[in-house]
Parts: sequence; C-alpha cells; structure tokens
Amino acid sequence: NYAIDRKELITYLRNGIGQPAIHGFNPYGFSDFNIGAIPGYTFDIQKAKDLLTDGGFKDGKGLPEIKLYSTDMYKEYALTISKQLERAGIRIKVELVQSSLLKEMKAGGKAPFFRASLVADYADPETYFAAFYSKHIAPPNYTRFKNSRFDELYEKAVAEKEVAKRNEMYVEMESIIHEEAPIVPLYYDEALRITQKRVSGLMPNPLNLLQLKQVTINN
Repeated sequence: NYAIDRKELITYLRNGIGQPAIHGFNPYGFSDFNIGAIPGYTFDIQKAKDLLTDGGFKDGKGLPEIKLYSTDMYKEYALTISKQLERAGIRIKVELVQSSLLKEMKAGGKAPFFRASLVADYADPETYFAAFYSKHIAPPNYTRFKNSRFDELYEKAVAEKEVAKRNEMYVEMESIIHEEAPIVPLYYDEALRITQKRVSGLMPNPLNLLQLKQVTINN
C-alpha cells in the first residue's frame, strides 16, 4: 500500500479524473460516513522498504516474484503498478488473461493478486463492506478475508437503524481493513457531466444516476 503512487496513476492513466484512495475502501459520496477518520496509506517508498526489511526481505532479497493478474483492458494500470512496486523491491510479473478466465480464477481462489473494481449497488457503505464479511463466499469476498471483530460489527451494523451508530461501526470496520490490508485501493472514481449554459438543475448523486426531474432549460 505504501509503495503505490496513486496520484501518478490518476495523472497519467486517468487524465486527472478521480481521487487517490488513501483513506480506505469506501469512496467519497456517502454524506454520513466520515471517510477522513481513516488514516489511510499515502505514498511512502521508504516506509514500504522499511516494512520489507522488518519482514526479512531487505531490498526485496528472498521475496518470491509475485504475479499480478489483469485483463488487457487494464494492462497499462498493471504495468505501472508493477514498476512502482519494483521500486520498493517487490518483483512483479504481469499476467494478462481473458475477463471470463480472471472471473473464474477469482471465484476459485486461484488469483492471489489481481486487479478488480467494485461499484456500489446502493448508496450505503454496507455494499462495500459485504465484500469482507467472512460468511460471504466469492463473490463478493474474493480475498477470503476473515476477521471475527469485523464480522461482529458487520452483523450489528446491518441490524442498526440509527445512522450515527451504524457509521461508528463502519469507521471501525474500515479501520480493521486498513490494518489488515487485504486489498490495495487505488482510486475513487469520479464522473464528469458537460452541459450547455442554459441547462440548470442537473445535480450529482451517489449512484451517478441521470435524474432529470429538476432539470430545466432556460431560453
């Protein structure tokens, strides 16, 4: 997580569209969820090297080569990430496979390190946390993540009706994911809408739905 330069990814591969995913798995857009409460992972190549050293792999020596599985559509992302990780001493081999095969490998637990994305099914952080609940098989729990405290909080949060209490649990759940680091979040996507000056009332929403009820055309 510390070895990935997310701003570089967004600048050169996404034309500046998106936000670096440094605060956790849940993106911006949930009005009641305080994503800033999660310290997150900023780009710190020295910290990454120090952690490798602490793990017994100083300068990456003795660390086996890791395969990064991706589809051809995200080839540039995979290659850029591999180069960034190699700066810290983590040797990466990019393996491009068909989308259907990668989906099958993820479901069967045969792709230990892979590129993927997740879009919310509804406007609540639970849709993202469901991917780490141990009683959920793959999909959506492709990482096979299992943490008893996380599971306990997830079950309580699903049953909790008070938004404030539920979001307190969400912050702790996100903190557990941050600490365990089963994933490397890259960026939070953004959507652009271009309109003429005489169009007004077109507002964004968490699910990026095109809602035209309040849109007016001014002559």
